[in-house]
Amino acid sequence: MVAAHKKGNVHFATREGLRHSDAEQYRQLGIPRFAELYVLGFLSGGEYDGIPLEVNAYDLGGRFERSPQTRFSVADEVGMGT
Repeated sequence: MVAAHKKGNVHFATREGLRHSDAEQYRQLGIPRFAELYVLGFLSGGEYDGIPLEVNAYDLGGRFERSPQTRFSVADEVGMGT
């Protein structure tokens, strides 16, 4: 669920908002590179919680939950985390 969206700024309302950061990761990396990084992240981390792409998405979700009034660009943040 997206609570607010302006060009380049998306705010998460729930953990379902993580879907947006995943979509942004796909957009920036392309599906083949996303899949490669996801699998490599799983293999090196050994579990779901160790996948850097997931860590990035959950960090963004947590950031919103801690301070929903603070605006930030998901596109910029995803780019910094990948």
